[in-house]
Amino acid sequence: KLSFLRRQFLTLGVAAFTACLHSTGMAQTQQSEVKADALEQFRQSWNDERWEPPTGRLSLYMRPLNDTGWLERMQTLSALVSAGKRHTPALVAALHSDANSDANSDSIPVRALAAQTLGYLGDESARATLAVAVEHDPAAIVRLYAADSLGMLGGKDSHELLQRLEANEQNRDTKRHLRYAIERDGVAVNRDVIERLQAWHKSPRKSAEVGNQAPDFELTSLTGQTVRLSQYRGKQAVVLVFVYGDT
Repeated sequence: KLSFLRRQFLTLGVAAFTACLHSTGMAQTQQSEVKADALEQFRQSWNDERWEPPTGRLSLYMRPLNDTGWLERMQTLSALVSAGKRHTPALVAALHSDANSDANSDSIPVRALAAQTLGYLGDESARATLAVAVEHDPAAIVRLYAADSLGMLGGKDSHELLQRLEANEQNRDTKRHLRYAIERDGVAVNRDVIERLQAWHKSPRKSAEVGNQAPDFELTSLTGQTVRLSQYRGKQAVVLVFVYGDT
């Protein structure tokens, strides 16, 4: 059975995808426009009230089990990564805004998405803004993704900063991700990971519903062994742990 909790800040946004077009040239143009607009669509469509469960008690981490926001957010992330580095300035601008001092700053979900996306773009020009965010953003989720992305950029330029922040970080999850970034030891994100995200398709994921049989998937273990979920079907219980949701 599929039984996992969706995390709050990963259930964000709406991404638009290209409709059927008459010519290849038109399709490419339309696709480029959709990707360019993905962040703005995400910004305009997110409703903070969706964060509040039926109990009326605001949860910083949980989402209703029937919430589909994670799928919409994944579509946005995939579109932005596919669009490439030319949208780095817009993402940097979104992340750079400070909710404590700027009345026009982007929301926490937008800043979190911007921080996450920049890690996959691998654009060195974003390093300084990510460094500021991981140290000063008031939202733990934004600091967490900024830490991830600094690690994903590779190199040792941010190593000392990450170590210092890890020692002082109060949020448990963000502290863990600072450690993850440090343990990358300067190794940038693999190109294969980026290509898989660019080719991401929502259809198989839409079959993942609470109470139904989980869709099969495979992962590579730390020892290099390929493991499929179906190997455990009918044999033993499997607990899936997703750090901050599904992305």
